[in-house]
Amino acid sequence: MTKSLYIHLPFCKSFCSYCDFKRGMYKPKIVDSYLKQVINCLKKKYAKNSFKTIYLGGGTPNCLSNQQLEYLLKNLKNKIDKNYEFTIECNPEFITKKQAEIFKRNNVNRISLGIQTLNKKILKKVNRHNPQEIVENALTILKKQHLNNISCDLIYGFNNQTKKMIKYDLDFLFKHTIKHISCYSLEIKPHSTFGKQKYQTDDITIEKHLEFIIKYLKQHGYKRYEVSNWAKQNKYQSKHNVATWLTQPWAAIGYGAYGFENDHYYFYHGTRLKWKLSTKKLSKTEKYQQVLMMGLRLQKGLYLKNKLYFEAYTHFKKQLESSNLFVKQNNYIKCRNLNLLDELLIKFF
Repeated sequence: MTKSLYIHLPFCKSFCSYCDFKRGMYKPKIVDSYLKQVINCLKKKYAKNSFKTIYLGGGTPNCLSNQQLEYLLKNLKNKIDKNYEFTIECNPEFITKKQAEIFKRNNVNRISLGIQTLNKKILKKVNRHNPQEIVENALTILKKQHLNNISCDLIYGFNNQTKKMIKYDLDFLFKHTIKHISCYSLEIKPHSTFGKQKYQTDDITIEKHLEFIIKYLKQHGYKRYEVSNWAKQNKYQSKHNVATWLTQPWAAIGYGAYGFENDHYYFYHGTRLKWKLSTKKLSKTEKYQQVLMMGLRLQKGLYLKNKLYFEAYTHFKKQLESSNLFVKQNNYIKCRNLNLLDELLIKFF
């Protein structure tokens, strides 16, 4: 039975310049209708499921009103299994004491906080509204509610961003004892504001920034367990994301959500209130491609005593073993250099 659930909440009160995710402006009546559809889908398709991980992404899930969050979370709080992880993505500027109380009351136990940067000039350029004082206030509120399992996102690769700026952002997170940090390279999506503006990034600068981030996080006791993710201890790794990287089935609900169950990959498209479901049954080759493309993102790679992972490895054994870019070690197949993973996967698959 599927043990992970992703719900997409495609609502924002402003749009970041780099983002092209499925989302629209927050409108209360549309959100109310959307949430009813989400809960109806949950009750219809997953009435008998209890989940080890639930992840609410967006969009900006916490831009919803307190009443809307209460309605959604109350319908999810009894769908969790033992030793669960229940994550909600949040923007710092929307976090209030009341909102944090709603999270706590409804069994949310992990917050993914989108910071991206603390630099005011870059924040203005990317149309974000979380200067340092706002972030500090959000962290204080969350910790007072004992919501201490906080992951923070940063982005590197902006024009005019320096290592000194990145160091400042990381030092801020160290000061506030953040146990999980995600660092993403800026990608220019064609339908984003940056894409339409023909914003250009510099690959050499991005590479140097990443080298600095890897070294600096290691110096401060963070372990890189995936291409873009670091944790102080294994228990702070994102259990939901690890499950998807290991090609464990996950359920998906909502416009813009992707799921994978019973060897079928599916996606909800259409509009926010009129979803259309597209489903594709993966062939063996496609499934093994997905297993390797996702699993090789992990630092430790894939455990070959697992039947599925061994089958995927065997299927692509010639390609993998003819290259010195992958290594088989202690019953694991893994990438020698995670920084080169994307181009390696394009080359092989």
